Amino acid sequence: MPDTAHTPRRALPLFLLAGFRLSSLDTTAKYLVRDHSLLLFSFVISALMLAPASPLTPFSYLQKVWVTGSGYLVFGQLPDGFSAVGMAVIVASGLLLAWTERRHPRAV
Repeated sequence: MPDTAHTPRRALPLFLLAGFRLSSLDTTAKYLVRDHSLLLFSFVISALMLAPASPLTPFSYLQKVWVTGSGYLVFGQLPDGFSAVGMAVIVASGLLLAWTERRHPRAV
């Protein structure tokens, strides 16, 4: 009788390529996130084709907040400390830039 308790060595590369087996709920969540991301990125691309990037920039920073929230709700994960600090710096610099541009608009 073959030993099924251990993964055979010849199957190990296939296991590493395939990744871990997901439950049906995880698979459904993965496809929902993929489909919604595709739809939302197409909206972002359409908006950038219709308007200049500077008024749309704050929305890209708000996207980080939504992604963090949906990652917590769907997968139960939050960013680690370094990632959270990095996102906070990026969002704060973007908001400061938008605020400065609004107070002192440049002549084109």
